[in-house]
Amino acid sequence: MLRLLEAAELSKIEQVLNDCANQASHRVNEQLLGKGQRPTRQRCQETFRMEPGGNKVTWAMHLGREKHQAALECAQQELGELFPGNLSFQPTYRYDRTTKKVEPIAPKQVDEWLRNGFFGKLLGTLIPDVVVHAAGDLSRVQAVLDFKFPCPGDRNPTWREYHEDHPYYPANQGEIYREAFKVTPKMLSPGFGAMR
Repeated sequence: MLRLLEAAELSKIEQVLNDCANQASHRVNEQLLGKGQRPTRQRCQETFRMEPGGNKVTWAMHLGREKHQAALECAQQELGELFPGNLSFQPTYRYDRTTKKVEPIAPKQVDEWLRNGFFGKLLGTLIPDVVVHAAGDLSRVQAVLDFKFPCPGDRNPTWREYHEDHPYYPANQGEIYREAFKVTPKMLSPGFGAMR
C-alpha cells in the first residue's frame, strides 16, 4: 500500500511552506526595494517594465514572480529530502471537467510541448505550487498548496480568477483545485499563513 502522510507531517509541511513564503517576501523586498522597505499601493501599480508586444509588467507582477520563485526554491531545499516521494513542486495535471478525471502529465512531456511551441496542449492544465500525494503516486492527492504574494502585502490573498476565454471561466483557481483534486486547497501568504 502506498504511504500517505499523517496529520502532523502535513502540519509540518504547511509550517515550512509558510516560513518560506515569509522569508521570500522579506528577502525580495530588501533586494528590490531596500532594507526594511515594503511596496506601497502606488508602487505596486507602477510599471516595472514593458515586455515585447507592449505588455506591461507592474511592480506587483514582478515582485510576485520573484517572491514566488524564491519561495519555491526554499520549499524544495527545506522539504525535498524530508518527504521523498510524497511531495511534488509545480506538477502539471490535465483535468477533464466532463468526466471529472485528473491525469498527471510527465515533466518530459510538458518540456517537449513547450520546446516545440505546442502551448495549446497546456491550456486548461493545472499547475499547483506544491502537491502532497501518496508516495510515488501523483494521482492520490492529499493536499494542494499555492503561494500567494498580494501587493501591497496587507491585502488579503485571493485565488486567481480565470478570464472569459479560459475553459474554467467563471470559476477561480481555488474552486477548480477543489473540484479536480477533491481536497480543500490552501493559499500560503506572508503574514496570513495557510488560508482556505
